[in-house]
Amino acid sequence: MDIGIPKEQTSAETRVAVTPMGAYAYTREGHRVFVETKAGADAGFTDEEYEKAGATVVFSPQEVYGRAEVVAKVQPPAVDEIALMNEGAVVFSAIQLGAQVDEAVRAMLDKKVVAIGYEILEDERGEFPVMKIISELVGHMAPSIAGRYLSHYEGGRGVALANLPGIPPVAVAIVGAGNVGTTAAKSFAALGVQTHLFDRAVANLRRGEAVVPAVITHMAEAPNIARACEYADVVITAAYVHGDRPPMLVTEEMVRSMKAGAVLMDIAIDQGGCVETSRPTSHADPVFEKFGVTHYCVPNIASAVPRTCSYAFNNNLKEYLAEVAASGVAEAARRKAGLRKGIYYHGGVCTHPRLCDLFSLEYTPIDEIIGG
Repeated sequence: MDIGIPKEQTSAETRVAVTPMGAYAYTREGHRVFVETKAGADAGFTDEEYEKAGATVVFSPQEVYGRAEVVAKVQPPAVDEIALMNEGAVVFSAIQLGAQVDEAVRAMLDKKVVAIGYEILEDERGEFPVMKIISELVGHMAPSIAGRYLSHYEGGRGVALANLPGIPPVAVAIVGAGNVGTTAAKSFAALGVQTHLFDRAVANLRRGEAVVPAVITHMAEAPNIARACEYADVVITAAYVHGDRPPMLVTEEMVRSMKAGAVLMDIAIDQGGCVETSRPTSHADPVFEKFGVTHYCVPNIASAVPRTCSYAFNNNLKEYLAEVAASGVAEAARRKAGLRKGIYYHGGVCTHPRLCDLFSLEYTPIDEIIGG
């Protein structure tokens, strides 16, 4: 099968879904891999490395999409990218319900694309392997980002993420005890920061305590979050709802109550955000100030470390892409229930109920299309 690896068009998107080692694995199995020139350049992978791995480097998006039966990319396909795809092509990418627009949704349906979303792609344990590793990476990055914007020279409170004798520690409130939140809590706690973790599920809080014994846990109810906004130097929202937009958890009133120079990181912004005052920013212009609070709302945080992140995408996508390339999407989805659950569109119909709700589409269960 022919696999296409395009260069990402989204501003400041530096990652690539398949590394040269991944390309080698696919070509070794007899597949042809077409890589758009400089697709991996920002992540430190050269065209020459892809060619040594057996891939063919092509010199336009028209060529890579025109040749590909299966496309692997990072960001959701833009309308102009969808226009270049072959009818019925299979696309592995993020979909991000909170970022979808009607024009792109209609274009995917018109092209009869099979769209497989990283955020709902499951493994045999019911976990989300691609998004789990990216979430953990972002959680590890959170303290360095927060520490930067707490600096006096970045407009912050001028406090350090450290535990020093005789000095009260900085307080961090993390709303959402999933992979991002728990990993972030672990990273902050390791610095001696007073770390508070909020979630609506006691089981998630119990898991958080098991991973981070020093963490202070709270139920994610509005009064508790409101109090945290008053005392915390850093507030991080990382609440995700599988296959849906996240809830709005931090209101404008709560933001107004925060300390001057505090940092608010809406890590869920890629799915629509959890903060009433947040809006997407970029790596080129990552923050804005509202009510004296520094808002950091970059959707593709892990693009700051594209080489590490590209390895993460490649390693956790490989078994699914290889299965589709070897036997076709229908047979692969029959074999792998988690792959089947990751399909948003198939052959001109929508197979994801929440996406159908958001865009008033008719829902068709994927099992009706490919069988059990």
